[in-house]
Amino acid sequence: MSRAPEAERAFDELSVWVAAELTKVRGDAAAEDAVLTDAVKRFAEARTLVDPSDPYSHATHFFGADGAGWKLRREPGLQRVAGATPDELARWAGVIAAVASKLEAALFAD
Repeated sequence: MSRAPEAERAFDELSVWVAAELTKVRGDAAAEDAVLTDAVKRFAEARTLVDPSDPYSHATHFFGADGAGWKLRREPGLQRVAGATPDELARWAGVIAAVASKLEAALFAD
């Protein structure tokens, strides 16, 4: 049985959640980084439901570019942050990419 519907619901919720959380802590780089770290972990949990072999794949795209979690697209979480500047979007995307890369590398270290 496919777990895609469950994953897509998780991706929908995550996209809304990350925007709301970033809005609350916007301007506090350490707090933003903590939110984005949690977001990448939640993304990997959802993605594992449909692609357990590659849970961090497309994390940056999901949050910043196209909102595609598995098959469905939604408004990306970073783009939901009202008034986000290009510099903020670039910094946030960089944090997401770095966190995903670090967590993925840890999978191979075990």
